[in-house]
Amino acid sequence: MWRLFFIGLLNYLFVGIHEGHCSSAVVNSFESPEVNVAVIDKEYINVTWKREGPWNNTNSFYVDFKADGERPTGDPCTSQLISCHTDICTLNSKERCPAFGLCRDVTVVVRSQGYDSEGISIRTDGYTPTFVNVESNNGMLIVSWIGPENEDGDCYGGSVLTIFTPWTEYSASFTGNHSHYRHTQDLTACDVGKVTASLRSFDLMGNSDTATNGTKYLGENASPVISDLKSTPGRRGAFVKWELLGKCSRVTSFHLVWMPSDAGGEVIVSDTFANITGLSPCQEYLLRVQPLEGRDDLGGQESVALFTESEAPQAPSSIAVLMVENEPNHLGVTWTQPAPPGPLCNITKNSVRWFQSETGETVGQVEITANTAYFITGLKAYTNYTICVASRTEGGFSPERNGYNTTDQDIPGPPIICSLEVVSPSSLRVTWERPPQPNGIITGYKTEWRHENQNYSAYVNNNETYYIIANLTACVFHEITVMAETIKGFGERSSENTTMEVAPGAPGQVDAVMVANISDQLWVTWSQPNPYGNCTIINNKITWVWQSMGEYKKNDTTIPKSSNYTITGLRPYTMYNVCVAAQTEGGFGPHGECDSVCTEEDTPGPPEVIDIVQSSNEIYLVWQSPDEPNGIILLYNLSWTNVAESNDKGLVTLPANQTSYKIKGLQSESVYSVLILAKTSAGWGTVLEQKVSTKKKITWPYWLAGETLLAILAVFVWRRLRGNSRHDADSFQNEAFIPDEGSDNHHMIQVEDREENDHDVDHEEITMSESTSEGNDTSSNGTYRESRDEGKQYEKTDGYMAWVSLLIV
Repeated sequence: MWRLFFIGLLNYLFVGIHEGHCSSAVVNSFESPEVNVAVIDKEYINVTWKREGPWNNTNSFYVDFKADGERPTGDPCTSQLISCHTDICTLNSKERCPAFGLCRDVTVVVRSQGYDSEGISIRTDGYTPTFVNVESNNGMLIVSWIGPENEDGDCYGGSVLTIFTPWTEYSASFTGNHSHYRHTQDLTACDVGKVTASLRSFDLMGNSDTATNGTKYLGENASPVISDLKSTPGRRGAFVKWELLGKCSRVTSFHLVWMPSDAGGEVIVSDTFANITGLSPCQEYLLRVQPLEGRDDLGGQESVALFTESEAPQAPSSIAVLMVENEPNHLGVTWTQPAPPGPLCNITKNSVRWFQSETGETVGQVEITANTAYFITGLKAYTNYTICVASRTEGGFSPERNGYNTTDQDIPGPPIICSLEVVSPSSLRVTWERPPQPNGIITGYKTEWRHENQNYSAYVNNNETYYIIANLTACVFHEITVMAETIKGFGERSSENTTMEVAPGAPGQVDAVMVANISDQLWVTWSQPNPYGNCTIINNKITWVWQSMGEYKKNDTTIPKSSNYTITGLRPYTMYNVCVAAQTEGGFGPHGECDSVCTEEDTPGPPEVIDIVQSSNEIYLVWQSPDEPNGIILLYNLSWTNVAESNDKGLVTLPANQTSYKIKGLQSESVYSVLILAKTSAGWGTVLEQKVSTKKKITWPYWLAGETLLAILAVFVWRRLRGNSRHDADSFQNEAFIPDEGSDNHHMIQVEDREENDHDVDHEEITMSESTSEGNDTSSNGTYRESRDEGKQYEKTDGYMAWVSLLIV
């Protein structure tokens, strides 16, 4: 197969080159005669041309063979006269010229009657051997041939040698430029008889020649028929293959034998490979392969040594894990090694791995030289470990086999003190958790406490995790320690320090009083409690709280030790609950009983006007008490001034329960500045100013019609209400402070207020009351013009008539 591939490759190469340097050529065109050239006998050129065109009537021609190209001939041959009377003329250079040489470039030109053909370039054939020598010498075939004479190879491309024997065939290829070639071939029993060597050679132009020769082989010193015997061993088998030289058809089968005899075997196969099974691991074998012709041996045998692969052994057995007494960090382990899987597979190492049985996480692992015991260190006391052991050969580790045991107990680690809690001024509760490393079974605990040079201790059982230490002195340094115990003794101490700091009791005689004439302060006094032990009072905390209408606010402040404090920034006329607590090194104690007290009154904030109704000569106001009364409202002061005319003004003082008022006798279409302020026991408060405009005055035709209709309805309403009871009018004297702009003296005018309850009159009633007699109202200058009886009449008529007028309008 490879020989055919090589031949195809050479043909492809040589044909491509040959197309560049043709061994024959033709030149033909519409105007020139046809001229053909071809290489003959490797080194000569044959030329043919037609008598046509310019040569149609010509009988004599000259032919030139010129040296040309990359490899010009060394023997050019020119001006060869040829006489031709036929249509096609011919010249063989072998008849006129010397050989042009192997692989030489020649340009051919035909001339006659003044017309020269175009030059045709052609290269002669390259070198190919023409003879092969074949000899048989004592079981060896020797084939040789001569190479090209020139060092450049004369376009020699190479050769393919094929050797034919009665039963086999061999091939070999040769390239490169050498003066002599030689090939040797060992002969086998398949080569007895006629042996023929065929040498097919190629030049670079694609030409080829074959040289053949032969000899006879009698079978002396025959080589084995097979070669290249190879083996691929596994653990319990091997794959072997070999090559049958020349694919000798005389061989019908192969006899395979492997030894030693106690682990050997044999088999006959027809292929050139075999898969041997049933071998032992770690074993050396000698394998022989004998070709057979039928049942008889054919030629010699081939042998090869093979070693089966190593195999991992079985797991160790009899794993024993031993606790080492009084060595809580150690365990010993012993085991029995498994039998080696083969004679060459000794146990070389052991792997020992250990992990805590509870977690399953590997703690340590080590590989040791093959042994049957190992001593593990660095373990935790009183901990269960699982120990795994494996054995190793060159084939790997065996499966693990394990055992387990618990290390010996040790003294425990320190407990964890969770808290030191003061139970009383002279007792402390110590709470702890079990040691994270108990190192055994906890049998009890020991609590110790030290004060200066005095040491005390107490024992508790293993079920208790707290102890209450009594008879301690507060605010004194104490060292508290706790130890756990196993059968190996007490372990490490866990220590905490405390000064037994205890908070004090509540202060006594807490008294909060208002500060005269200061509405945002309270004066607080108290008596300090007696601190416990060696503790001292450091600070006091004063807390004050007020709560009103769902609103709640709490404040506190801490001051250095004292027995009094002034609270500032309070709300006037507000009830506060005041508490006092004391602080020592142990923190703040309870506040005990608190005291409640109200702050002083203050001047009130401004009232809030909620409704205003204007007419042409009246203004009706409705207001509500201040959002910040800061005390008990006693009076309201209402004053008004015409912005355009400062003399048009008035003032009235009203009781706290009156929150509405009608100002009468005003000028129409005027703007008035109305001032309202409230009064507590602390004085007059903040003024509220309102700018109010009266309306345009109604003309007399409309006023007359309205008055007539009003009189009719008034009579009707009066009859309906005749039997109703009347209200008794309560009167009181109000003080109104009216400044007189004409002098520095201020005049006080007494005004008797009628029980008109103007704040209960509807706003529309006030608007229509303009038709009533102004002689019954308070005029804009603030003087009183009507008697008590007239006041009652006004209440009876003007009030109802105003209400009726409101309905009509």
